[in-house]
Amino acid sequence: MRVLVIGLLVLGTAAAFAEEKAKSDLALEVHLPAKVVSGEPFKLSSVFTNRGENPIELFVPEHVKRDKFPLFVFTDKEGQRWRPYNEPYSVKRAMGLRGDIATLDSGAKRTFDYEVAKFIKMQDPNSQKWNSPVPLRAGTYTVAAVHEQKSNELTYTIDGGRSAKRAYEGLWTGTITSKTVKLEVTPPRTTTLTIDSPYELYPRMPFELKLELRNGSDKPFVFDGRIEVIGASKAYGSGSVVIHAPGYEAGKSMTIAAGQVISWKVDIGELEFEPGHRAKKRHAGPVPLATILHKQGIFLLYARIGDVKQAGHVTSNELWRMRKHMW
Repeated sequence: MRVLVIGLLVLGTAAAFAEEKAKSDLALEVHLPAKVVSGEPFKLSSVFTNRGENPIELFVPEHVKRDKFPLFVFTDKEGQRWRPYNEPYSVKRAMGLRGDIATLDSGAKRTFDYEVAKFIKMQDPNSQKWNSPVPLRAGTYTVAAVHEQKSNELTYTIDGGRSAKRAYEGLWTGTITSKTVKLEVTPPRTTTLTIDSPYELYPRMPFELKLELRNGSDKPFVFDGRIEVIGASKAYGSGSVVIHAPGYEAGKSMTIAAGQVISWKVDIGELEFEPGHRAKKRHAGPVPLATILHKQGIFLLYARIGDVKQAGHVTSNELWRMRKHMW
């Protein structure tokens, strides 16, 4: 009996050692250019390598071509973390494993390539805020890739479209992080309009919109000084209002020199928005944006400059915000 117990202990220790070795045998790298231009797409890659002697079974998530794999973390100088934005898409699930198993033989590599341009803030997973995708601002970032497989239980689609968990024997589990690399993001080479605002909009309350107009080109940017701000919800339609850049004079053009940046703030909380086509069914004339949006819910906010001779239309980033009740 004593020999049997010792034998089981030895086998258990050997199995645990083999599992830990498999974890250390899997290496992860992140590849990207050393320098990119803000707002312009660039190639981002993750590379998994089996540095051990035995094959490694790696789970690859469903829709890996659309959802960046693994998690890429871009950290700016203030410590704010960003991840690449995944464009929304619809799916029709097939029966079976929701994903794939990649077998990496000794020395084998598996690379996942993406083209990225927009990013969202990484935040507390309990936060209810909707993040808005934006280009990375100019500056220096550290970049790392992180892959975590907590267990060997994977999700399968079964009859009726239902999901079920099943164990996959021999699956690699654990957490692995790549070495960090540096990325320099330079200012955009075109004219850009960037906006920001509080997350929540309340009726009859201030709502400060921040705007930044940057001429990143080597030529002057000429426009009429007018910026259209648009708010829209799927349920209640849209509304728009025209605001003016600092120094605006009716009937006169404004010139933003090459490399010049102008920033300003406007309280749009009580400005009168012109209802869009759908909203006109409920509002005969201009009303505040909170009135157009009508009830509590998510809405889209953006701005644009029209009729620009050199650039056509200049459209800002999009903000997803929440229209709230007073109580």
